[in-house]
Amino acid sequence: DVMGAPFDALHRHLRIFDEIEGPRCIGDFAFAGQTSPRAVLEEHGLRHEPVFTGGYVEPCARRVLERVANDRELPPLERLKFVTRIAVKDGTRQLHFPSHKVLVANALLLPYRNRDLRKDIRDKLLNFLVSLEGLGDPRTRRANWVNMPEAQRVAISWLTEQALRQFLDVVEEVTHNPNWIYRRKFWETMHDKEAITEAWVVLDPYGAAVAHDRFGDSVPFGRFGAGSGIQKGHAVLLLRIGRGVCAEWSDNGQCRFWADAERSGAPQLYGERYDADELRSGNRY
Repeated sequence: DVMGAPFDALHRHLRIFDEIEGPRCIGDFAFAGQTSPRAVLEEHGLRHEPVFTGGYVEPCARRVLERVANDRELPPLERLKFVTRIAVKDGTRQLHFPSHKVLVANALLLPYRNRDLRKDIRDKLLNFLVSLEGLGDPRTRRANWVNMPEAQRVAISWLTEQALRQFLDVVEEVTHNPNWIYRRKFWETMHDKEAITEAWVVLDPYGAAVAHDRFGDSVPFGRFGAGSGIQKGHAVLLLRIGRGVCAEWSDNGQCRFWADAERSGAPQLYGERYDADELRSGNRY
């Protein structure tokens, strides 16, 4: 009461001067209305900018993201919009609070760890997550995902399937080879049987443009280095199968296999640049 308006009403309705109950009440209020803690405080008369950028809002937003992660009913695209509204600075890929990266990943991925989700929606969620500062691709920036093993597992699983689909979609559009309908079925079945544990695509500039158009600007893949001597539209799919690694080429359908992915000379997944010759040096099948 000593503080006067709007603080007396805020404490009466949202318990803002209680360090435990205040953030919980504001977070629950924001979750129920699918809005941000800032919007809740503004609706109740608070207009002090330092409060919105200060430490008080952090546990309020944390409460909302924790509730989103535990809610299985929220539709995925609404979930994405809601998380963006709560966690990301307008017009950027920066989090309001960098420590919330674990909460953001959990909120978007954990509700679907044992559930099927449309592939185009998966792509939108992945595109958002890998573009965030402090997160990125969990395969190439594993340290950023170290405190969220379940979310990392879901993301890598989705990215493996996406890389396979990315390669096959690009090849079908670029080569128009009638045999690829069978090749696609073969690799999709291998993935469905869980024989493929990791996947990475290497594209030329034309294939990269097709991939960005279909999968979003933040979709990760490797590229051929300058002077690789490849033809337009050539692509390679690198796959981890058991202990080995396989390079599936788009231009002639031949696979190259290295029995031990850890031995010298075997190509490593998740590189930025590749020389074509190093991807042709394995045993042909």
